[in-house]
Amino acid sequence: LVVIDRLKDMSETSHGDRYSPQFIENKLKFSPFIAEAVVVGKGRPWLSAIICIRYAIVAKWAEQRGLAFTNYTNLSA
Repeated sequence: LVVIDRLKDMSETSHGDRYSPQFIENKLKFSPFIAEAVVVGKGRPWLSAIICIRYAIVAKWAEQRGLAFTNYTNLSA
């Protein structure tokens, strides 16, 4: 038996696939590059995520690879 989330917190895509937004969001936040994540997709054919990056960590990653950026918006793009 594996419990992922409360039944009332489960959502369903338009195809009938059930998923736990909170479970997916928490898995995404295991990444050191992701500060916050919100999963959307209830009643849609696919899931999407809105992700806020950890600026300091992603900025260091970009600098190590020679990627130019000027601000948070530019870096996240």
